[in-house]
Amino acid sequence: MKELLRDKYFDMSMSDVFQKKLPVIVWQNVDDVIFKCNIYLKSFKKDIGEFEFYVSEKDVELFRKITIGKRVISLYVPASSISFNVFIDQYIDDTKFKTSIPENYQFFNRRENERVQPTETTYVTFEYQKQTFKKYLFDISVGGLSLVIPKADRFNLEKGAMITNFVIHLENKKIKVHVECVNSFSVDRYKVDSLPYGGQKIAFKFIKIQTQDKIFINEYVEKNFHQSLPFLRTK
Repeated sequence: MKELLRDKYFDMSMSDVFQKKLPVIVWQNVDDVIFKCNIYLKSFKKDIGEFEFYVSEKDVELFRKITIGKRVISLYVPASSISFNVFIDQYIDDTKFKTSIPENYQFFNRRENERVQPTETTYVTFEYQKQTFKKYLFDISVGGLSLVIPKADRFNLEKGAMITNFVIHLENKKIKVHVECVNSFSVDRYKVDSLPYGGQKIAFKFIKIQTQDKIFINEYVEKNFHQSLPFLRTK
């Protein structure tokens, strides 16, 4: 996460949000529980340094819960991966309000193939050296995935090993891919919740994947990426 002064990237991002009516997430920590809802940019006046936002009618009560007693609110723009705080200068009515444009913002430097951890228990099945395995998926991207293996499993896979009958069971969909092991390393005790006694993490890249499956995984990653941000997770 990088702290930056307001610049052309910020202005271009917010202009894009305004023109395309893209959502902005407003969030607050209330009693150690994260609440969030979408708001939208009604106007962007760079000359006087002013935003005007609006909330859809269905989200008014949630918005009130998030902002009650708050004059400074936290915003996140999913389309451009930027986050910033704004001071609410004026409530126009129950659904519209004005804020000043911030002087600083934060940018989340996302990798080309952003990985996310599944929100529900997800597993993969595959055959290797004439044995069939079923392992839990640790994270996934459009370029590959990784597994975490308990030390007690004693599962060994060499870097460069190819597996051609690898199936990802993701959201009631079976995705058949060819993968190559690109890394394998030890995980210390308690570093990963599912490995209290340690184990190993094995990373794979996709060698062969159908276009429609790649699109499906990309949509899954986009859908779950923002939920995986620490400050946007619900308790």
